[in-house]
Amino acid sequence: MDATSDGASDDPLVLVDGEDRAVGELAKRACHLVPGRKHRAFTALAFDRAGRLLLARRAAGKMLWPGFWDGTVASHPRPGESYVASGRRRVREELGAEAEIGEHGRFDYEIGYADVGVENEVCCTLVGLVEPGELAPDAREIDALAWIEPGAGVRMLAAEPERHCPWLYLALACVARPRPLAPELEPLVAPWRAALAGDPLAAARAHAFGDAPWRLLDETS
Repeated sequence: MDATSDGASDDPLVLVDGEDRAVGELAKRACHLVPGRKHRAFTALAFDRAGRLLLARRAAGKMLWPGFWDGTVASHPRPGESYVASGRRRVREELGAEAEIGEHGRFDYEIGYADVGVENEVCCTLVGLVEPGELAPDAREIDALAWIEPGAGVRMLAAEPERHCPWLYLALACVARPRPLAPELEPLVAPWRAALAGDPLAAARAHAFGDAPWRLLDETS
């Protein structure tokens, strides 16, 4: 979700307050340089019809968290663009695929990466359906893909927080909370909701964030 993602570093992002109310626009790179400016973002988690989750490893050229495993696509809505529309656009641009996408809650967090920059975002969790055979990842964004199943995937994420982007743990905390979804998406997410019951990623999330602040924004439906 950093300044090298989805286009030029001077592309405008939507500045927001802590409740996701738009308060202006600012160039992407300026949003991510210390001390950072709070802006709108999303993390898209794509599943196949068997309920496997697609993780993407961030390319080595990324400004923030290069080489870390992330959700399927992490990016930013353009001014005037909805979360769902931006998610569909970036899945198409980064993976060469079309996706059915729905919203699954939002979170607010702020965390720095070494002395390079900072993520300060209100981020929407998107969930979607993609077909594995359609994928053609953009090497400027993604250098590897991995499909993970709910049980084994949660155990791996719990054991290896140092290999994964911190915001991925917040996106999965959103998935753990029941929310209304389109009929074609609910069967994909339900096994993950079950695997996340009891918050098995709590320790990994704490490790990933340390003292950095975060909170889930949407009430359980």
